[in-house]
Amino acid sequence: MSGLITIARPYAQALYDTACRADIDCSVWRGALDNLALISENSDVRTLLMSPKVANTTRLACFTVLIPELPVQLKACLQLLIIKKRLLILSEISVLFGWFCDRDAHQLHVKLYTAKPAAPDFIE
Repeated sequence: MSGLITIARPYAQALYDTACRADIDCSVWRGALDNLALISENSDVRTLLMSPKVANTTRLACFTVLIPELPVQLKACLQLLIIKKRLLILSEISVLFGWFCDRDAHQLHVKLYTAKPAAPDFIE
């Protein structure tokens, strides 16, 4: 897992930098990346994507048919991942992109586990 994160980091950082420079709402791209990751994790789709008999244009179409409103910059990144045979890191890219967005928005997402129910004023 850590190896995939290492490979995914520059892609996620480049996407984040591009979104910031273009003043794009991170939540839009975050949602699109989450959807791309979900598609790539489907076992049937993954089998199709990894088949050497499938053309790169068909691989790209697997995503663009399901997400027709995919931003141009994300489509370009997807094409690069297809050419470089790096589609397997879409989930890691999505997670890292979200982390970059949260970090710069000074947000922290946590799950709180307690032995007893927490008081509402504690949670706020």
